[in-house]
Amino acid sequence: MTTIYVDNIAPNLQSKVSAPNLTLPTGSVIQVQTGTNAGNYSSTTSASDTASGLKVTITPSATSNKIYISTTMGIQNGSVNGGTMIKLFRKIGSGTPQQVLVHGSDGLLQYSSGGNNVSLGGYVFLDSPNTTSAVEYEIYYSRYNTGTAYFFRDGQIVAMEIAG
Repeated sequence: MTTIYVDNIAPNLQSKVSAPNLTLPTGSVIQVQTGTNAGNYSSTTSASDTASGLKVTITPSATSNKIYISTTMGIQNGSVNGGTMIKLFRKIGSGTPQQVLVHGSDGLLQYSSGGNNVSLGGYVFLDSPNTTSAVEYEIYYSRYNTGTAYFFRDGQIVAMEIAG
């Protein structure tokens, strides 16, 4: 094998530098994707999981890599003894969305015995989807106990691929 030693490499300013055989150390961030539900205010009176529109899609480059998810969102339930449940779902390729994370023991993120509570919440989650297909993560929500659950616009979800 031949070794080349250089002090400086300067790329042509009109081209990109690539390293197709480069292997990053475990824990390195490979890519970052973001999603938002800007302008997508929604509500439900259902106790069943409802898609919020706050979602992001990322395609891992290796099955051994992990996906780190971080979210922020605003929710509300205006009823006495009402609340809002929040869950994170994952869909691989064209498959069916599957629940991968629930807030607390049952998903309850916000509850008010007095009524009309507004909350800012979020998740941090490290996933091992074991795929190189596109993976979509989306927040689902539902009302707890009574009333109407509101999911505010301008939430954010970030997916980072981490070298495994």
